[in-house]
Amino acid sequence: MNRYETGTSCENTGALPMLLLGAGLGVCMGMLFAPRPGQALRSTLRSKAEDGRDYLVRQRDLVTEKAHGLMDQGKETVMRQKSALKAAVEAGIETYQRELQAANRQLPSEMSANAY
Repeated sequence: MNRYETGTSCENTGALPMLLLGAGLGVCMGMLFAPRPGQALRSTLRSKAEDGRDYLVRQRDLVTEKAHGLMDQGKETVMRQKSALKAAVEAGIETYQRELQAANRQLPSEMSANAY
């Protein structure tokens, strides 16, 4: 498997942020050269900047919420696995002790049979 199949090459790591940065700069340049009065242009730029900031805040909140959900899922999975492992170990200990007691009961009877 090469780097193009895995999708984890170094060249693709910052593609989305660079695309967004380029788009933002293109919009700003277009507005600067558009025939608008200065006040209207500043107002439009301010509005677009606020919209962008609001979008980023919403995205941050969504990512944070998903991360917390994944963390909770992970904790639940670990707890279930821990409980299952504990039950398996306890069952193994009980089986070992039961077999040990059975072997100890058989040992004296075998010793007395071999003594004669």
